[in-house]
Amino acid sequence: MNQKKLDRVLKLHQLWLDGDAKGERANLSYSNLRGSNLSGSNLRDSNLRGSDLSYSDLRGSNLSYSDLSYSNLRGSNLRGSNLRGSNLRNSNLSYSNLRDSNLRGSDLSYSDLSYSDLSYSDLRGSNLSYSDLRGSNLSHSDLRGSNLSEATYAHCRGNNTTIKTIHCDTYDIAYTDAVMQIGCERYKIADWWKFTDAQIRAMDGRTALDWWKVWSPILRKIIKYSPAENNG
Repeated sequence: MNQKKLDRVLKLHQLWLDGDAKGERANLSYSNLRGSNLSGSNLRDSNLRGSDLSYSDLRGSNLSYSDLSYSNLRGSNLRGSNLRGSNLRNSNLSYSNLRDSNLRGSDLSYSDLSYSDLSYSDLRGSNLSYSDLRGSNLSHSDLRGSNLSEATYAHCRGNNTTIKTIHCDTYDIAYTDAVMQIGCERYKIADWWKFTDAQIRAMDGRTALDWWKVWSPILRKIIKYSPAENNG
């Protein structure tokens, strides 16, 4: 879609938001908007389902309560954007910039947030279940009340409250109040302490077992004296 046509859609959408009979809700579902300049735009309550917004400039945009499910936002710049209450289920947000964004109450379940910048973002009450947070930056983000069930945290940078992260020689560690991820392996914290040598070896060979014998007692103490907060 060219910029002229896109500007026309945005104009009609603004009229629709203002309650003008001449307006029309933006329906950009499955559109090719790759590399578009939508910075500062108001697309609140729009339909962007399945659209390609990869590498687009969406800084400071209002996308609250929009349908962005199954959309491609890889590499996009969403810094300072308002995505409150939006549907981002199954979306691709890998390598995107979401710093300072408002994602409160949004649905990010099954989304790909790998290597994204979520620092200083508001994720309160969001649904991050089954999301991929590998390598993401969550420093200073607010995750209170969010659903992190079955999310993957490998190599991420936590917010030091809900998700805590440390590097221990061979492996990166991420843990919440309930689960711990060591490298690619993610289990309940209580289950980690029950694993036999044979089970640990099966995860990554002799390297894993030798590492575990040194670091497991240290990790126990770290988690005991510096537990992650319950985000409920």
